[in-house]
Amino acid sequence: MRTPWVYGQKITFKPLPCLEIGYGRITTIGGRGGDPFTLHNFILSLFGQVSHKLGSIPGDNDDEMDWTFYVPKVRNYIVLYGEMYAEDDFIAWVNIRASPFRPGIYITRIPGIPRLDLHIEAANTETPGWHSRIGGNEGQYIYWDYDYKEADTDNGFLMGNTVGRDGKTIQGWLTYWALARNTVQLMYKNNFVDPAFIPGGGAWQDYSVQNEFHRRSGLYVKSQLQYEHISHYPLLFNGPQQNVTAIVELGFMPNNNKSKK
Repeated sequence: MRTPWVYGQKITFKPLPCLEIGYGRITTIGGRGGDPFTLHNFILSLFGQVSHKLGSIPGDNDDEMDWTFYVPKVRNYIVLYGEMYAEDDFIAWVNIRASPFRPGIYITRIPGIPRLDLHIEAANTETPGWHSRIGGNEGQYIYWDYDYKEADTDNGFLMGNTVGRDGKTIQGWLTYWALARNTVQLMYKNNFVDPAFIPGGGAWQDYSVQNEFHRRSGLYVKSQLQYEHISHYPLLFNGPQQNVTAIVELGFMPNNNKSKK
């Protein structure tokens, strides 16, 4: 069999009214050059057990845990959420220093400005626990597999956080809700790439403002203005770089909610 098999599982439960926890796994197994897809290897990969013959868990196994926590006694105004990812470990919490994470906070209403909300998120795929254990090889752990070169991709696109390999980012955005579909949003994002992975590393910042405005007739306009500042990325540029992008979209969406006469 030339093409590998891919299978996954996902379970979500609520141990408390204010807390929801999810756990998921995806496994790539079989195919040319990969671990054989046999019943024995399938069972071992399903339960995250090491094959004595292979010396590892069969296939390429990726696990994640996610959580959503509504802070009590503040009327759901503050939500803490996030996820943790693991490569080969059956549960992400087993080896925290080798597990990327993406925490976030959502403040649904800013005090005194009830139509304004705030999101703040961070992501980090640097894995010091893994690199210190094997002595280097940055970029060859998370979103990477020796046997399955395309295991973490779909038609060449990464199936994971956009921070990529050995990087970190933090972003925040404010959204003002004039109406349910009429919004104005401000966004800031700061990105880094580990210099141990990319020579010299990299850092760039994005700033943007965008709005969305819908009329009852079905006409709408969307616009965005973004400024990107690449403070340093010596592998690609000799010095700082800047660019500006402007987008305007005009359209019409038939209003199916209008009462028929």
